[in-house]
Amino acid sequence: MKNRGRMRKSQGLLLVLLLLVLAGIFLLTSARKEKEPAESRQEEAEEEEKGYGLSVSEEEVQEAQKDCREKMNLVEDLYQSAEKGTAQNAVISRETAKDMMEVLGETGASVSPGSFWLNMKNGEDLKEFLEEAARGKSGETVVYEIHTDGGLGRKKFCYDGENMYEIYVGAFWKEEGGMTFSEVTRTRLRKWEYTGKGWFLYEYCVPEPPEVTEIVNSYEMMRVREQEERLLELEERWLLPLGYQGSSLLAVDWTAENLSMVEPGSAFSGLYAVEHGQKPSVEQYPEGVPAEEFETLFTRYLPVSVSTLRQWADYDAGTGRYAVDLLGYGSTPPGIFGTSVPEITGVTENPDGTLILETDAVCEMAGQEAAMSHCITVRLEGDRIQYLGNRKK
Repeated sequence: MKNRGRMRKSQGLLLVLLLLVLAGIFLLTSARKEKEPAESRQEEAEEEEKGYGLSVSEEEVQEAQKDCREKMNLVEDLYQSAEKGTAQNAVISRETAKDMMEVLGETGASVSPGSFWLNMKNGEDLKEFLEEAARGKSGETVVYEIHTDGGLGRKKFCYDGENMYEIYVGAFWKEEGGMTFSEVTRTRLRKWEYTGKGWFLYEYCVPEPPEVTEIVNSYEMMRVREQEERLLELEERWLLPLGYQGSSLLAVDWTAENLSMVEPGSAFSGLYAVEHGQKPSVEQYPEGVPAEEFETLFTRYLPVSVSTLRQWADYDAGTGRYAVDLLGYGSTPPGIFGTSVPEITGVTENPDGTLILETDAVCEMAGQEAAMSHCITVRLEGDRIQYLGNRKK
């Protein structure tokens, strides 16, 4: 009887201990369940605060890849038949990019030329979206962007009445055939603007020091409003090669009588690009530029004499060469402004037939549609040009 009583007591104690253990497990599980949503909400809040690397729903991922695949399929024949250099470093031509835009534009999609000197296709939807967003109305729109390698980027802009986000995916052609996609990302725009000139300027939220050791360029720009084809041709053929790097022919004030502000290396590099379609390499003239080549190039494009050039630039009569800084920086190190590109905003024809090209330096890296405004005077004669002077406004 005593043994039975002891057994009952032991069983009772075990039952109590079991109940206590189960109760403890229940309480811990409940606490974790309450804690996990709280931690999740905190992580989401921290993620949202940063603005980059934001979560993307599986539905959005599938939609982005599906849409991009459909558009890539439409331009695959153009890509495959295009001259694009080596497979490891494929680069399509401006004409191929233009043809791709035409095909994609027929679907009604908004298509940006990316770095190609072309007008956007079907920019009306983007323009309307931006104007509505500026008034506080929520909405979304999709823009496809042509890449220099023949791939596409899909940018879906979403405005929720307070913040604007971009959901992005890139599509690329594989060397062995077929296509592949980048990760689908969602990023908040730190700020954005649709300007009176028709530019969509925006700045991404990006990692900043000390999270990263180098500053990440966070600005992008799209020209939404179409520009006259004549102006696009003038910019691409005659101004874009000159550039704004260093003290170039577009960056400083000068006349044919006074070139003192112009850096010879910058000017030579720019005029060489106008003549040959590309900048000279630093290794091309290790002992300087031969006088005949230097002087022929300058007298072809500027109304200057050989004697003026020899007084202005670093000419060595002993070697018969000009010592020039082909990096084009002179005494000024390269900066963000040097990445600017020219946009002609107006043309005035003078009585003597010369043209004044009113121009803005558009600087994407600074998020400025007019980092500098200037007027460059030129004389166009058939397929030739003479640069006569430049004046900053």
